[in-house]
Amino acid sequence: MSRGATARHILWISMAAILIGACASGIKLQFTRPGQIAFAGIKRLVVAPVTGIRQAPRFEEELVAALGKTGFYTILRDADVRNILLKHGVTYDDIAAADSLRMSDVAVWLQADGILFCELKDLDISYMALGAEKVERLVWTGEYERDEFGEIVMVQDSSGAMIKKKKLKIKFIDQKFQLRDAKVEVAFRLIDFQIGRIIGTWNKEEHYIENIVEGDKFQEFRSEKEIKQMLMDKVIREFVQEIGPRIEFVKRQPEGGIAELDSGIVFAQQNNWEKALDVWSRAEDKYPNNASVYFDVGLAHEAVGNYKMAEMYYLKAGLLAPKQKKYRKAVSRIRKIWDDKATMQ
Repeated sequence: MSRGATARHILWISMAAILIGACASGIKLQFTRPGQIAFAGIKRLVVAPVTGIRQAPRFEEELVAALGKTGFYTILRDADVRNILLKHGVTYDDIAAADSLRMSDVAVWLQADGILFCELKDLDISYMALGAEKVERLVWTGEYERDEFGEIVMVQDSSGAMIKKKKLKIKFIDQKFQLRDAKVEVAFRLIDFQIGRIIGTWNKEEHYIENIVEGDKFQEFRSEKEIKQMLMDKVIREFVQEIGPRIEFVKRQPEGGIAELDSGIVFAQQNNWEKALDVWSRAEDKYPNNASVYFDVGLAHEAVGNYKMAEMYYLKAGLLAPKQKKYRKAVSRIRKIWDDKATMQ
């Protein structure tokens, strides 16, 4: 064996030893979870047409864009699913009724995990007060205070520097004022196809109270269009932040022992779960009866929030190695998520 080959062999043995040691005690891995338990297990999400007042279509566009930017959900819109629903004689109203006998069928037809309904109930601005009045103000005369000897009086400012003391006088000025109250109200409902019913409801309400007072300088007030857009942006941003992905670091024990698994562990530690899943999935074809392969594939799915696939692979690992407590614990961890969702009202 050449000197270079020997060095590579030693390096490989060292890396393998490190991986084995780390996996035996567990390693810290980055998992992505939905911000709300209601969205656990939902990766492919249908967004039904937003109903309500006339700004609903624009609200829908912005909501879909914000959900897509999370990188956590695959969003299906009306254009993607309407023809499929028509083919099966199903309407959005039928789905909204949450008939559990049909939800599993809908999931198969749409290849989706759930559907989000949204109603834009209110988006309005009211003027509470608008007008002008004369008020007293102290204004600078353009001159400075002088002492009894005619010398300009010096005073200390907030920074400690000595400055000339301004001579002030009372002046009546026209002061404009405007008080407006703006409100947006939105209702969200989530139906989970697996559970077969409404699993979460959110009523979001945001207010914008503007009390503008102007002096003798002209300033344009914020337009109604700007205020309404600002309110819609705010309610969408806060809702998506609430349900969007959150990062969590957990200690897990991926299994190695063969080149593909060891390679995938390295990618997992780098938070490159897509690459880890690709490597481990190829190992599945090569080692179809290896429980460790199925466990690691399940781990990759769990890490990105794909709990249904994670449960399936953990179950496969458990069938091949029924005495392995770690596999049973992994299945229990996923099933607790379903139990928590099932108890939601």
